[in-house]
Amino acid sequence: GQCWVTMALSVGSWTKNTAVPLLSRLMRSDGNSGKLDAANVLIRAIAEKFTGRVTYVLIDAWFMKWPLIKKVLAYEFNVIGQVRKDTALYLIPEKIAGKRGAPRKMGNKIERNTIDALEESIEEAYVYGKYQTITYRSCICIARFMDKRKVRAIWTRFEDKNGKADKERLLISTDLNLDARSVVLIYGRRWGIESLFNQMKNFWGWKETWQQTRQTLHRWVQILSVAYR
Repeated sequence: GQCWVTMALSVGSWTKNTAVPLLSRLMRSDGNSGKLDAANVLIRAIAEKFTGRVTYVLIDAWFMKWPLIKKVLAYEFNVIGQVRKDTALYLIPEKIAGKRGAPRKMGNKIERNTIDALEESIEEAYVYGKYQTITYRSCICIARFMDKRKVRAIWTRFEDKNGKADKERLLISTDLNLDARSVVLIYGRRWGIESLFNQMKNFWGWKETWQQTRQTLHRWVQILSVAYR
């Protein structure tokens, strides 16, 4: 199952949504080789049909790399994804009147003390299949790995029923007009996609496939995906 890359569409309301498989592509060898290329192929295949109808592409942490993000942005979609919490982010540089020379493209690097100084929000919301207490801090900054593009960054934690917070996650949104709460809620819809992947790998018969060629297997998986819709 780890050799497949799948594009799915999240449908439904905030509290009741599911993921519908659109296209899947099988890697030619084990491991992650070629998965970014496969994701590019899937994006290119669906872009024309969904431009203007879908606003955001939710990207798994492993796929949050600039070559793929750049392709997604070129098709006029926005990206929301999780990145490593130690990803290098920088403040937007201040403009200094009268200073000679080219203006700075990035300000100071965002360190832990800068994050802790941001205003913290706490609320209960329906994310990842259940109501949870979430805490988050956010700011608009510059992501160096995204060719120094401005993004909204959100540092967030989820608390269990005993009030114990889990590890901190760092989310990135290319839509600067989207507030932090909306970014967290939208990315939370990935729960339905993870559930879909589990079904495809464990209940659709992928482990017992009998097809002898890659093309025939692709056709069989696509028939199953259409039947699921």
